[in-house]
Amino acid sequence: MIGRIEVTEEIRRKIERHAAAQYPAECCGVLYGKADPDGNVQIRDAVAAENASAEKRASVHYSIDPLEWYRLECGAQKQDLELIGIYHSHPEHPAILSHEDEDGMLPGLLYLIVSVYKGQCAELHGYRKESPEDKAAECYRKQ
Repeated sequence: MIGRIEVTEEIRRKIERHAAAQYPAECCGVLYGKADPDGNVQIRDAVAAENASAEKRASVHYSIDPLEWYRLECGAQKQDLELIGIYHSHPEHPAILSHEDEDGMLPGLLYLIVSVYKGQCAELHGYRKESPEDKAAECYRKQ
């Protein structure tokens, strides 16, 4: 069940700064926060991750190394939070899911995508799917 998604202005700006700094490559990172049983999500922090994708593909793909994923997950637990999602950028493309994005989605996690045009962030959209069989649903939009 997808509920309300709360992203503060401070966290949105943090994601946008990371995306602009990594342009023209894709940035990626994780989202720490809390989710309630009704599907409402409160994002409390965004933590940058290294894009481990091969350099030739870094402008159109992102990947988080499994060991870094583990370190980031432990970081959430140390703050008594949950790793509730992932963010990444789409350089020179809208903040919409590609087929590749949707195929790689882990059910239950929130995915925020920020579009970056000529180094400037434009929009931020969020998506989530409940099970592997589900289609992803848009659950957040900031223009």
